[in-house]
Amino acid sequence: MFFGKRLWATRIIDQAGMKAGQPIGGELVALIVSLAKQNAKLSRASGVKFSDLDLAIQAALLAASDERSVGRLSSATRVSQASARKHLALLFQSAEIIASKNGREGILEVFHELRD
Repeated sequence: MFFGKRLWATRIIDQAGMKAGQPIGGELVALIVSLAKQNAKLSRASGVKFSDLDLAIQAALLAASDERSVGRLSSATRVSQASARKHLALLFQSAEIIASKNGREGILEVFHELRD
């Protein structure tokens, strides 16, 4: 699907109660798409291909626990780092909901195992 990563990133943002047309929502969409593209390159290099949905979920989960994402969101939208962390926490919860709704619980299990 053309622009599939952006479509799923927008759905994740919407699930979190944010709008992609607003500064924070737009930056979060850009962040998810950027991380999803990086993950796609890495996975293709190792011979694995993920769907755009899987890549967007992975990116949203990773962004929520990445200090670089906090800094990027904070500086791009001029919010405090505490506020950026709050928005990224909402992003994490939203990605979990989208994953569950779309039968991607396996991604959540692997992510939680890797975090622990």
